[in-house]
Amino acid sequence: MTRTEYMRRLSVRLKHLPREDFDRAMEYFQEYFDEAGAEKEQQAIQDLGDPQSAAEQIIMDLAVKNTENRPENMRRGFGAVWIGLLAVLAAPIGLPLAVSAAVLIGCFGVVVLSLLLSTFVLVLAAVLSAVIGLAAGVWLIFTSPANGLATFGLSLLVFGLGLLAGIFSIWLCKVCLSGISKGVGRMIKKRGGKKYEI
Repeated sequence: MTRTEYMRRLSVRLKHLPREDFDRAMEYFQEYFDEAGAEKEQQAIQDLGDPQSAAEQIIMDLAVKNTENRPENMRRGFGAVWIGLLAVLAAPIGLPLAVSAAVLIGCFGVVVLSLLLSTFVLVLAAVLSAVIGLAAGVWLIFTSPANGLATFGLSLLVFGLGLLAGIFSIWLCKVCLSGISKGVGRMIKKRGGKKYEI
């Protein structure tokens, strides 16, 4: 196997990683081959191991790394879950166990996405009803001051509760994503192997 073939096989195995992780991994292996030089290319390939094993180890190392850091935003959290899922599927465990884990993680992801969608709808409904209530409250102040002030106050309360519900649901989603990625990372840490510092 040549360096070019090795890098091609490795890139095929790592193509599902987030772009920055993929680029960092490929750069690491390019530098490794560059340092070895053309005369020691075969020795470098032996040192690195076959591309499939190297790719599996990189995915597992990234999954473990992602579990140690809490995701700073939702997109990064989903990326950590995706890397964790890839790591579970790359691990040498029984296919039924891998499929079960993938289905459970997928279901949990659907629940988190549903929670986000329902939060968005809840906040949108609260804001719209509060705006309508505020307008009605202002109009009622001129015809019935007590009813107008009550409507105005309740509209502000609904607006505030809607925003609080939205903030809480987003926090809950972040906690859930962090929990998923840490759980997958613990499963992966149990498996040893060659470590690649990328």
